[in-house]
Amino acid sequence: MISYILLFVILSSVMVSYLVLAKKMGLIDNPNERSSHKKPTVRGGGVIFPIAVVAWAFFFEHGDWYFVLAVILIGLIGFLDDRYTLSPLPRFIIQSLGVFLIMLELDLLSMTFIYIVIAFILMTGWLNTFNFMDGINGITVLYTLVVLFGVYLFREEVMSFSLSLFYTLVIALSIFGFLNVRINAVAFAGDVGSLSMGLILAYLVSSLIISTGRWEFILLVSVYGVDSVLTITHRILKKENIFEAHRSHLYQFMANECKWGHIPVAVFYSTIQVLIIIGLRWLNIDLWKLYSIFVLLLLVAGYMLSKSIIIKMLSNNN
Repeated sequence: MISYILLFVILSSVMVSYLVLAKKMGLIDNPNERSSHKKPTVRGGGVIFPIAVVAWAFFFEHGDWYFVLAVILIGLIGFLDDRYTLSPLPRFIIQSLGVFLIMLELDLLSMTFIYIVIAFILMTGWLNTFNFMDGINGITVLYTLVVLFGVYLFREEVMSFSLSLFYTLVIALSIFGFLNVRINAVAFAGDVGSLSMGLILAYLVSSLIISTGRWEFILLVSVYGVDSVLTITHRILKKENIFEAHRSHLYQFMANECKWGHIPVAVFYSTIQVLIIIGLRWLNIDLWKLYSIFVLLLLVAGYMLSKSIIIKMLSNNN
């Protein structure tokens, strides 16, 4: 308990210090026509996530050094991108190295070549998916807490599951959430936060899938996954540059065009995800495949129907 209290104090001090430093360095997100915020806000507050993992590495015994190094590398490239806006090549190289280290940690490199390629593509895709989904106040914090809750529910399936890492991440999310889960956020996660947390979740969910051989654990991140994949597909069909900033995600339409507000939308997304996770936990394992297919199809249908209704509504208003 003393270690966690000390960890809370250290991470809180880091967060306060970063807010001061960020303002001096000009790490501020100023609103523009593609933004979902209306006031200048500190960028990169998610630096607390990789720092929390480093602190966990020194406070508690473990053997996950490839994982820790991967988070450090991803956090560093994310911070540099927040500071200088890097070109895609160095981002891709470091992201690929981070994913490679995670695969090394999970012993995925001992699999056949085709599975290694598939795992690399899926992890890299998820990493960028999570990065793109950080668009409104509170959604990254609340959604991540829900996914961690899901991993915790199934923790007995993973022999190497670390409760100390779980508690450390919850502490870091609570501190950052105090600044972010509000109508007018004090700080945004930035690439440093969304990329590093995306990698952390990729590691934890992949550990579940590999330990059990059950692909159905992708349901733990299904709400984000469906929104991201379908939004990217929609943008490609519209011949838009998918690497440019946008407000095309369904949750952004809900928060900005439908005026639901950031926090209600973040709670809505997180609630759907937690209900899916509880359903998976409650069901007999023999029904998991059927349940997973049903949930994914329902999410796809819900996304497409909601998006079409909102677009039609906006078109009529104009």
